[in-house]
Formats: sequence, structure tokens, C-alpha cells
Amino acid sequence: MRSSAARALEAINDVTTLGLRSVRTSWAGLRTFTPAGEPVADWDADIEGLFWLVGQGGYGIQMAPQLARNAAQLIVTGSA
Repeated sequence: MRSSAARALEAINDVTTLGLRSVRTSWAGLRTFTPAGEPVADWDADIEGLFWLVGQGGYGIQMAPQLARNAAQLIVTGSA
């Protein structure tokens, strides 16, 4: 099985003329989890002005667009 970095290099090379051969450094990101295992997009109950958008676990890339829309709506209008 090829690594996701190898697949990404192949995909980039398929649509560009960059000719990439290796990744110097990679970073997968943080995987945060809440005790309930569900993401949190809400205002902090104790700290005024702090909005939490956390707990996406290993699904952040998949859920980020919709979760961000919901969070923005909650911040702007007060309801999602």
C-alpha cells in the first residue's frame, strides 16, 4: 500500500509539470476528540467570546466545510 504522501505526489504530477519525486517533510495535523466523540461548534460556557470548533477526530477534512458553515451561522446569527 502506498502512503497518502506518495498518492498526493502522483496526483500533483498527473496534472502539472512539476516532476515532484519526494516529500521533504509532512504533517498530518492534530486529531482532537471530545469525551462524547462528537465535534463541538459552540460558545464556551465559562469564557466570554471564546468559540470552540474542535473534536473532529480523523474526519476533519471530510466534515470541515459543513461544520465551518454551521459555526459561521451560529456566530453571526446565534442559531445554526
